[in-house]
Amino acid sequence: NNVAKEVIKSLALSIGEARAKVKINDLPQSVMADPIQIQRVMQNLVKNAIKYRRHDTPLIIEIGYETIDKQHTFWVKDNGEGVAIENQEKLFIVFRRVRKDDKGVGFGLAICNKIIQRHGGRIWLESTQGVGSTFFFTLPA
Repeated sequence: NNVAKEVIKSLALSIGEARAKVKINDLPQSVMADPIQIQRVMQNLVKNAIKYRRHDTPLIIEIGYETIDKQHTFWVKDNGEGVAIENQEKLFIVFRRVRKDDKGVGFGLAICNKIIQRHGGRIWLESTQGVGSTFFFTLPA
């Protein structure tokens, strides 16, 4: 909970400028993970939701989790642009950008992937172009 709240606090200006609504569901009180690294992951996912929002629709971001088989599965869900299925795996590779007009260098999600792997988890995306994206990542419970 504290990590998610810090992320929202640190991105308050960007969230306000985007007129985004952010909902944080109840999250676990403690997780065996480096809080700064997990904050970096969540921050990157929320920043991407803001960056790739649809400008004709109010942005809604939801952060949540569930525990299944001794694993916490966290998610950051948005109603943004979404990602075509053929581009979803590319997002987690260093220097791979999906959009040619993107000014980023292609590090953000690759770093998220490494952080989650180092914590014994995995990260993936479920998305529909034009509808939104949900990034999931797991951490041991």
